[in-house]
Amino acid sequence: IFKRDANGGDKFAVAPKENVNGRIIQVSMHPFAQGGLRNVYVMSQRHGRGRNEQRQVAKESKHAIKYNERLKFHLETVKCQDKAALYAKYFNISIKKAIKKKQQDNQPHSLNDVPHLSFICAEVYRLKAPSCPGGFRYLSVEKHLDGSYEKWNNNDGFVNQSDCMKCKVAQAFSHFSYERSRRKSMVVDIQGSSNAKSCFYTDPQLHSVTKDFGRADRGTVGIDNFFATHKCNFICEELGLPQRSGY
Repeated sequence: IFKRDANGGDKFAVAPKENVNGRIIQVSMHPFAQGGLRNVYVMSQRHGRGRNEQRQVAKESKHAIKYNERLKFHLETVKCQDKAALYAKYFNISIKKAIKKKQQDNQPHSLNDVPHLSFICAEVYRLKAPSCPGGFRYLSVEKHLDGSYEKWNNNDGFVNQSDCMKCKVAQAFSHFSYERSRRKSMVVDIQGSSNAKSCFYTDPQLHSVTKDFGRADRGTVGIDNFFATHKCNFICEELGLPQRSGY
């Protein structure tokens, strides 16, 4: 499993309290889904002699990538997930603060129905695979999401125009991330599953002014494409975000 040590060094290491070859990994032969950049496989793993299996998904590039670029590809994914998770944390806090203020001022609002946001974060695995270049196969591994999988926006301006709460939350979150970053980046490609109280997102992409988030970071073009189709909703308004519909 890929780890970053305290000195900022990058390395693959055996997980704490485990031995080399201590996990039994099974990955399906064929992907059950595909995205713009990745194939998605069913995966399960068992630690040591334990019988409890973890149901997960494993993702790798659907395009040919040079051997020395494969780890970088997955680290781009992890970087996007980490930054998106941070903005989701700020979004959740901002919603709670807005609710509290409305309650103190005895003002009506609909923010109690806004679900809690979280991002599924991946680990990068290096598996022994003699048939692969270099003798290893690199995968980003995440827990399996339960429920129906939905996509609320993408990295090229598509916005799910449904009037449902989950759609409004996704579009408001993308808008929020742009303002929170001081207009330097934006979280898009909002997708995943949900229940009545929470949204669980996976595979986010960031657009940034400096194009720091990998090969799918479309920079200011991607940001402009989002706002070209974005319509500010009540969440944008309650959070005090600037009006940017049809930006």
